[in-house]
Amino acid sequence: MSTGYVPDRANLRRAIASFGRGEILVLVDDVSEPSGASLIVRGSSVTTSQMAFIISSGSGLVEVALGYDRSRRLGIPVMSGVDLVDTSSIVEPLHGVTVDAADGITTGISAADRARTARIIASPETDRDDLRRPGHLLPVLVASHQLLAPASLAAGALWLAGRSTSVVPTILCALVSIKNDQEMASAEEARFFADARAMCCIALSTLRDSTLRSGTAVATLM
Repeated sequence: MSTGYVPDRANLRRAIASFGRGEILVLVDDVSEPSGASLIVRGSSVTTSQMAFIISSGSGLVEVALGYDRSRRLGIPVMSGVDLVDTSSIVEPLHGVTVDAADGITTGISAADRARTARIIASPETDRDDLRRPGHLLPVLVASHQLLAPASLAAGALWLAGRSTSVVPTILCALVSIKNDQEMASAEEARFFADARAMCCIALSTLRDSTLRSGTAVATLM
């Protein structure tokens, strides 16, 4: 029996519980074309070994999904340079300026350094002086309304965070194809990857359907 992808409510409960325990999940984007997938993990508890696994199995470009309010408090501007006061009209997540932790790291590129930066971003005690810019972790800024029916992997990652604990910054990294390391993994490959490692695999459409069925959204982005 498959231990990875099971498109039902039981698997959704499993994904929420797994995320809450700080485990790495495979989140499949089956609502876009072409399909894809990311490895995701809670930013507040990500370890060096988890970050190393994510980097080696993924594209190497590690992102951190967070809300606009937190990005403003941390002094993370949108890469476009636009000051977005009203985010209600934003359709897709936008990238912020890359960051590193201001202290406790070396070059910022190692798994240990990026894990520390992620934990710093996720900490409610962090302020803008605790980060330096540019860095090696790429923020993906998500508006609250994008969690109503998550249509991106970044929004889906924060949706899971909100269901398991609270909507806290979440690490994600695109999964690389097993067949061709010059391409990103397809939805089918992502499910195989998860199954082979007994990891939880959840589809973005499952999160969307759950929200639409219940008629409720997750907590406000922090």
